[in-house]
Amino acid sequence: MAISDIDFVVAAYREGGHWSASPLPPRAAESLENLIQAIRQFPGEGGNLGFISIHDDTAVIIRVAGNDVRVCMS
Repeated sequence: MAISDIDFVVAAYREGGHWSASPLPPRAAESLENLIQAIRQFPGEGGNLGFISIHDDTAVIIRVAGNDVRVCMS
């Protein structure tokens, strides 16, 4: 996948009982390993989420909680 294919990449995390979201650079989604590493950098209670949009027709949601990684793609 080329970086130009990526519409946006966002990390979401819960800290102090409040959700926050932060945009990530498209290069963070060049590989699953890069994305996991980028999402893990944020503090989070119970895991962090990543949202990626590709070509306005594909969505990827990733949840990283410790060593557990789950991916959903539509």
